[in-house]
Amino acid sequence: MESSSTSRITAKIIVHGKGEASADLFRHLSPMTLNAIMLKMPIHGRVNRIGESLICIITSVVAGTEKSKTTFEQGAITFLPLNGSICIFLKPGKSARPLNQIGSISSGLETLLKAGNGDTITITITTTTPPPNFT
Repeated sequence: MESSSTSRITAKIIVHGKGEASADLFRHLSPMTLNAIMLKMPIHGRVNRIGESLICIITSVVAGTEKSKTTFEQGAITFLPLNGSICIFLKPGKSARPLNQIGSISSGLETLLKAGNGDTITITITTTTPPPNFT
């Protein structure tokens, strides 16, 4: 897909003091969820590391379950409707709760592997095309 695709949105994930990663977010995976997230960008939060395989960032985004699943590949970016968290799988894994996948890490996964509990993280959109309004 080209960067001008209407389905793909590029984003930057900055772990302050440790580096940054790039991500591709895809509207077709969970369009309502992604629109709700886009309306809250940029997102600032603290890392909550769950073992070696997952990091989560609690947000103020409210969205329901949409095309949810429980098994994910390394680098998958997901949304947990239960508490509004954006979660990133550092390794392939399963979730006890259904998650809405919204994208994947395209580069810089090693930076996210270094992220620890309490680290400050910022997610920003780098695509210049505005999202459609699904509300």
